[in-house]
Amino acid sequence: MSYTRTSSDHTRITRQRRCLTVPDHVFLTDERLRTMTMDRLWVRQTGNQRLSRFSLARLGQELQRDTLGLLEADDIHRIVEDVERALAEQLEMLASPLTADELEATQADTAATCIDDVDIVVEVERRLSQEEKLRAAHVTYSLGRRGQLTIRRKRPGFEGFKTAADFLEWLCAPENYPNLGRRPLEPKKRPIEAWWPSTLARPAVVVKKNGERREFNFAQFKKSIGNAMRGRPHWGQEHELVAEFVLAQLAGQRQIHSTQLSSGVTAALRRVDDIAYLRWVTVSKRLGSVSHIADEAEDLLLAPSPKLTFDQQYMLRHEVATPIDGSEK
Repeated sequence: MSYTRTSSDHTRITRQRRCLTVPDHVFLTDERLRTMTMDRLWVRQTGNQRLSRFSLARLGQELQRDTLGLLEADDIHRIVEDVERALAEQLEMLASPLTADELEATQADTAATCIDDVDIVVEVERRLSQEEKLRAAHVTYSLGRRGQLTIRRKRPGFEGFKTAADFLEWLCAPENYPNLGRRPLEPKKRPIEAWWPSTLARPAVVVKKNGERREFNFAQFKKSIGNAMRGRPHWGQEHELVAEFVLAQLAGQRQIHSTQLSSGVTAALRRVDDIAYLRWVTVSKRLGSVSHIADEAEDLLLAPSPKLTFDQQYMLRHEVATPIDGSEK
């Protein structure tokens, strides 16, 4: 070793080294003190700016939720580890110290740092897109994360999805899947129909595909719809209204088949929200390729269903979807 130099702040060391086997080979190493560590990392939520501790367990749970169960447990474990490793390598660039107010509010260590939740989303997207078998999960994850109202169009380079047209633009971008060759399309105008539940319909029994008979569970049915609609405008209320609308179409049937529920939700979400519909059909139709998901998005634009809106005042005395004369969207 020829020499060693230390920076004035003692956080960086430059060394000149000589190869033991080839003495003429001289090279420099740049060693830096890593002051930011993953165990002191917090995550700032885009939109509400809330802080939460970075957690591998939470990251795994969110990954499973946002991919709607498309990933196996082993895949989730691998991806979470890879994302943590990638974030650790980029931490000096991505993270920033907590402010004095944030330190007081969180009671965090003075060396605590934070990154934006978007930085984690981008890294998860990058990791999912690397393996061909995970690309349907990649698209489903992005539909969920970029489709959330709280992060929609909040950060340059991380635009969200309002309609299927936004999604297709992102899908066919050079950094994603440009070989799909989809042409830009604008959403067509479509008639609007209003509906509001006047009575609550509940079947008693659901017959599964394998013939098993189960008691109908409304909470579970509603939750499955909520998973597809999570983060969309008014999703907290509308996912329950979608469930009520589907059941209203099956009113009078004590026993229903699970396929009736699935097809009912598919039809309803196609009328309510493009992004929630695409997330739902990725699983229900078993769309195993990015091309098939792109087909669904393109069909939403070429042949849209009538828009279904939930309007209590307009539908106070009606029990079925009723057109709002002259309205289009």
